[in-house]
Amino acid sequence: MQSIPAELEQKLVGQLHSAGCIFAVADFRRLLEAAADEQELESFTSRRIAGESTDQIVGRTEFFGLKIELASTIAGPDPGAELLVREAIARAKSGAVVVELECGSGALGIAVCSAIEEAELFATDSSPVAVANATSNFERFGGKAFLGELFEGLPEQIKGRVDILVVGKRWGATESAVLDPFAEQESRSPWEIGPGSRLESLVLEAPLWLSKEGFLFIEADEAVSDLIARIWARHGFQTKLATSPLFNSTVLIGQFAR
Repeated sequence: MQSIPAELEQKLVGQLHSAGCIFAVADFRRLLEAAADEQELESFTSRRIAGESTDQIVGRTEFFGLKIELASTIAGPDPGAELLVREAIARAKSGAVVVELECGSGALGIAVCSAIEEAELFATDSSPVAVANATSNFERFGGKAFLGELFEGLPEQIKGRVDILVVGKRWGATESAVLDPFAEQESRSPWEIGPGSRLESLVLEAPLWLSKEGFLFIEADEAVSDLIARIWARHGFQTKLATSPLFNSTVLIGQFAR
């Protein structure tokens, strides 16, 4: 839709504002562009007020200047992930093998490869919906997606050849055993940090896949970034932290000391 009566626009933008949408006008314009008619626009607005993201409602997002299609249950990349992409590109070389784990839509891998000549992109996700979503995007941008946890499903021929390894999920303080990551616990989130966690699986297996000069990148909340860096160091990784107030993001960059 290109336009609607001014009264309806004021009403819907007002509803978004009242619901606490910080970017109510921008959200409204995206919903308006995607809607086929006024009835669908009002439905989109109700869904946004109920808590669905604008990206998921319209089925696409823009990240690093690229238009990425999104399945209805797949979230768009964290805005702070742009810092991760920039840090990865700064360390990449022509013909790099790039892998994105927990890829979702594949946006991070696509963004990294968009600035690297002749890059090869591979991705995995444990969700069939995500793999289908990434595969659809890769049809336009290039790349291959596989179903599996972390490194499961990746082709054996890229083992030891991965130059850029990124993780599509951000590690948050609520997902980490911050106070005592090595304490015994009856139940553990798969994204916690201690023994048996997915983070430990990542750092134990990553050296098998990384090239001699390969890098591992993850985005994390500031509250857990130092802890993750110490754990990486215990597993033989030399680690650097990159931060940016602009992106409100902390990125951990690891290189295995061989």
